[in-house]
Amino acid sequence: MEAPKKWSVTFTKHLKQKRKVYCDGFLSLHTSTGKVMLYDDSEQLLECRILKNDEVVSSGETLAFNSYLVDVGEPEEGQRPLDDTYIRSRENRVPKGRASLHRNKFVKLSDCAVGMS
Repeated sequence: MEAPKKWSVTFTKHLKQKRKVYCDGFLSLHTSTGKVMLYDDSEQLLECRILKNDEVVSSGETLAFNSYLVDVGEPEEGQRPLDDTYIRSRENRVPKGRASLHRNKFVKLSDCAVGMS
């Protein structure tokens, strides 16, 4: 099976607000299935979906997920892809508050928190 392709991205959960707050993350695409997965910068899976037939993931594109608006940046090369077991084990080991230590100091953590509206 082919390794997934990855891009660095910025994303926001403020879909309809005029002033959006963006967070860093990455996007993983499994080309065989067309499944796109959005991760935050602490490698936590936020959302996934299947690409439509006419959709293409490339630098400069914007993808709409159910809960996120994603601006695709440059492709990441030479990194080993993450699997779901690694993500689940990481969620159990790292306290939720510690995962955001390296964020930009101008972004409120509540704006980037998963599941908060």
